[in-house]
Amino acid sequence: MNHLFRENLKKLLIFILVCMLSLGAFFCLYSHDNKYTARSVSDRNGITGLDSDTLNKGKAAFLVEGWDLYPGVLLPPSETHQKGVNAVQTFIGQYPTFAPFQANQSPYGVATYHLRLRLDGDPGTYTLLLPEVFSASEVYVNGKPAGGSGSISPYKPCIRDLVCDIDLDGITDLVIHTANYTHYYSGVTYPPAVGTAQTIHTMISIRMIIYAFLAASSLAVALFSVAVWAGTRTSRRDSLSLWFAGLAVSFVLRILYPFLHLEHLPVMRLLYALEDGAAMAAILCTFEIVYALGRFQWNRGFRLCRGIAFGMTAVCILIPLIILPELPAFTTFYGRMISWYKLAAAITLCLMSLLGKQKQGALWLMGGVTAYAVSLLLTPLTWNLFEPIYGCWPDEYGSYLLVICFSILMVQRTYGLVRENTRLTAHLEEEVEKQTRQISSLVDERQKLLSEFLHDLKSPVSSLMTYTNLIRKNSIMLNEATEEQLRIIEEKSRDVSQQITLMQEFTAENPTKSNYQILDLNEFLETFYRYNKPDVEANGPDFLLNLPEKSCRIRADAAKLKRVLQNMVYNSVSFTPEDGTISLSLELSDGWAVLSVRDNGCGIAQDIQEKLFDRSFTTRQQEGGRGLGLYIAKTIVEEHGGSISVYSRPGEGAVFHIRLPL
Repeated sequence: MNHLFRENLKKLLIFILVCMLSLGAFFCLYSHDNKYTARSVSDRNGITGLDSDTLNKGKAAFLVEGWDLYPGVLLPPSETHQKGVNAVQTFIGQYPTFAPFQANQSPYGVATYHLRLRLDGDPGTYTLLLPEVFSASEVYVNGKPAGGSGSISPYKPCIRDLVCDIDLDGITDLVIHTANYTHYYSGVTYPPAVGTAQTIHTMISIRMIIYAFLAASSLAVALFSVAVWAGTRTSRRDSLSLWFAGLAVSFVLRILYPFLHLEHLPVMRLLYALEDGAAMAAILCTFEIVYALGRFQWNRGFRLCRGIAFGMTAVCILIPLIILPELPAFTTFYGRMISWYKLAAAITLCLMSLLGKQKQGALWLMGGVTAYAVSLLLTPLTWNLFEPIYGCWPDEYGSYLLVICFSILMVQRTYGLVRENTRLTAHLEEEVEKQTRQISSLVDERQKLLSEFLHDLKSPVSSLMTYTNLIRKNSIMLNEATEEQLRIIEEKSRDVSQQITLMQEFTAENPTKSNYQILDLNEFLETFYRYNKPDVEANGPDFLLNLPEKSCRIRADAAKLKRVLQNMVYNSVSFTPEDGTISLSLELSDGWAVLSVRDNGCGIAQDIQEKLFDRSFTTRQQEGGRGLGLYIAKTIVEEHGGSISVYSRPGEGAVFHIRLPL
């Protein structure tokens, strides 16, 4: 209980600390990077004073106060100060749309803005920055056109930062005509700035650099997250990396608008649908990440939050594209809905960060989420009070800080996974080495036993050959049949002895070199056939030999080659019926001697053919087969520089081809 209390208290203190730090950072921005604190002030006569010395020192003047607003009309510059024309005294940001001045609360319409400037000091040409007028504008200085964006009549929208030169000398009349029939903002929404050309372009450049840095670093984070997900084994992949990549991408899409405005793109509803949808998608991704890291148990409550987040993302994409063009009066409700949703999302995220059970990286999780939640609250609360000169809005800074905190958390998780994988790999290598040593010891022991067994087996074979010789010596006269049977016994005994010797060489650590000699294959095969025909036919099938008329010679080890043929022939005997036929043939083909063993037995399935020559594979496990015969045959043939193959179909017999170089 005490431990739980300490953990909750620690989280609460971190939450309070991050809130204070976030508010402190915002107030620093409010004081040093805020158009409303750097504004030029109007006097009692409604004239905004400018100082040439201040402007020439690289400081811009922001035209916030003193504006005359004429909603619903486009007054010629000469009529803006005439009697009978009613104007609304306002400051920029007080009326972000035309809705308050119309019965249907529509943001669509036209308006005229008028401001009188007084330059104290030497006259000169300065630069006016009119940021993001939605969605068409015209600027007049002392009644003369100075620049514009888009077209008011006919209406052709274009959102961009309008930069134009104005001549200031004493009292100057500044008139701005605006029109909007496509956007949910309208009129002069953000305070214009006056300064030297260098000052204005430096201001724009710094802002672009900041946004470019935020976008590039966030995109790099997104690519890193995708790479982590792709590089993780399929069995251990989770969606957390993808949600994090989605958060980073959403943030990038959210802050693209300054670059789009530089391109003088026409206003498309898709642009602000993208901006709003990206902001909502960022909240959705944050919900998913916090829930996954917090290890919550309230699945039903989270499904509700997830559904709302998905719904708001879809709504903020579809409403600007479908509903607002047809129901512009819905804009006010739409804006309030977004503000209230951000407020609810901020509170929910704060509660989730406090109630989560995350231990590793809890500081980064709470810090990022809390800072992000505070920024969501500050953005609507500071409307008309804060607009950055060089930097970003509070929610943009908060989103980026959230991306950075989650990046650190993801790096920690990735490092933890790498460290765990390294530990498991080391443990696995240790276990493999241990098992290898045990297997090697067991193999050595079995090899030693096999060697001893083969050595002991040679004695009875030698005794058999000795008794055969004694029979021949002690018998005065043997008939031809008996003599032939004794020769076969001797030959079989020598074959067994040679096979034992071959097995000894095969299992020895340092096998002896093969005894290669020039063999006449016809004679070799005839001898093999003569001595093996009785045994083969004793098991039922007929044994046939087919030799070419032309003899051929090869360089081979006769004993090993005999072993190969015996394996092939007697393997066929096992699968050939008593009324079947086994044939041994020799063909010459393109510098190769092809020995074929053919039978008309049961055949071999395709899946078995692929494994037939593998070590320890056998189809006669019930008969005690070890699967070494064909493997040894393949090893011997390849030792001679040849190859061995099999062709078969079930029910049609099989044929083994042994290719040996001539």
